[in-house]
Amino acid sequence: MTLELLPETFCVCKVPPGTALPAGICFFAHTDAETSLVCQSEETPRDCLSREDGWRALRFSGSLDFSLVGILAQAAQVLAREQISIFAVSTFDTDYILLKDKNLSPALLALQASGYDIIPQSRAE
Repeated sequence: MTLELLPETFCVCKVPPGTALPAGICFFAHTDAETSLVCQSEETPRDCLSREDGWRALRFSGSLDFSLVGILAQAAQVLAREQISIFAVSTFDTDYILLKDKNLSPALLALQASGYDIIPQSRAE
């Protein structure tokens, strides 16, 4: 399985309802209890209610079929054995694993030791 290391640094934040989505990569969730946003750090809305900075993202390469079972769980298990906490998000095509920047090196080592290929992505110009 191949994971792509995205070059951006991300922020996980709680925002007021109705907050505009920023440019760039972002993940948005709105429930009856809260509105959350994951976005590139430099795109974090000024009016966020709470924020957690310093996240990096790994993306499963390619499109994952909905019938696949345990793809995210297997990678999460590798990282859990190393005591590395994750924040996972999914899109229609694939899954993303966010982890704190301070845990990036040990996470990459653990994943590679478990057979994952890591491809660094360059920042879009």
